[in-house]
Amino acid sequence: MILFFLPLWLMSQSENVDLSMIYKIKQEGLRNSNIEELAFGLTDFVGPRLTGSTGNNRGNEWAKKKMEELGFQNVKIEAARDFSRGGWDNLKTYAAMTAPYYANFACNPVAWTGSTNHSQIWVHQQFQSEIRVAQIIFHLMQ
Repeated sequence: MILFFLPLWLMSQSENVDLSMIYKIKQEGLRNSNIEELAFGLTDFVGPRLTGSTGNNRGNEWAKKKMEELGFQNVKIEAARDFSRGGWDNLKTYAAMTAPYYANFACNPVAWTGSTNHSQIWVHQQFQSEIRVAQIIFHLMQ
């Protein structure tokens, strides 16, 4: 048994950990980090970045400019692969029920869905054991 563990013990390495360097790295991240500014820029300022959309191009340009501001050199935007599906941008989405009373809805379309051919879609809805017809106004414009 000793002969089995002796080589492992002899070959094991011990590394001196520089705790002051670890402390400096943590302090740099906590005190001098720009992560909040970068996250705000990509999420709130630039907005959604679906592949092939104008938002994606806007995000790429913003990231390139930000990297150049941070001192990176020779920054390029390169396509990972050919994307033949085209672009998709959601300009306006709206849904509201107008009968038996008015109520608007928060809604988001699924990416790559097309526009509706009609400005109104009729939906049957069961409400308190009665069938009522609710008119849903749904505008999707691309």
